[in-house]
Amino acid sequence: MTDIAAHEFFHIVTPLNIHSEIIEHFNFVTPVPSQHLWLYEGTTEWAAHAMQLRAGLKTPEAYLQTLIRKMQVDLRAFDSTYSLRDLALTSYSDSGQAQYGNIYMRGALTAGLLDIRLLELSKGRRGLQELVRELTRRYGKRRAFPDSSLVDTLVAMTHPEIREFFDRYVWESERLPIREYYAKLGITLVEDEQGVPLRFELDANPTDAQRILREAWLGRKPGGGAAAPPSS
Repeated sequence: MTDIAAHEFFHIVTPLNIHSEIIEHFNFVTPVPSQHLWLYEGTTEWAAHAMQLRAGLKTPEAYLQTLIRKMQVDLRAFDSTYSLRDLALTSYSDSGQAQYGNIYMRGALTAGLLDIRLLELSKGRRGLQELVRELTRRYGKRRAFPDSSLVDTLVAMTHPEIREFFDRYVWESERLPIREYYAKLGITLVEDEQGVPLRFELDANPTDAQRILREAWLGRKPGGGAAAPPSS
């Protein structure tokens, strides 16, 4: 119940405060999909769990076990050739509806990886939480973003490397680099012989680089301050 309530609460951010013109002027007679379902639902689902982690309502172990469940469902229940953009653009069709539930699995996992990548590139100072807050200030309830150019805006606001992230893991359906990204935090993904994820293990003695990035991932920013909650 807490996870569901948290997810619905964070919809005050997306799409209420961050949305494209397609959502702002939605055609309820003949629905036109936005390609940014990764933002409206995937990022919202990520936030529902990540903010509980950063507020101390979930332990790192409990949070990581949630990710394992999402990875298992993504692997077993959905078509891995569907990119998040394909899922969004077909969401009003029968084929898209069959894959729609994966936005809460693969979509949330992808948002978590984007958070780690942003923290890595900014040396722990600016992750997805901070980016969402900046987008809220830039757009808000009464200003929509152009659906076709959001990624250009995100790249301009962050780092050139973020374009490659979107090309590979949102526009296309490349295997998510979960093992590689969480290793940057000193967290090891354990899989069985068939490649099914079983658990994450936190290294009790991470390197200095891993420790700094893990602290930022937990919401403890460089300089000793905790990350502020996303604005509404």
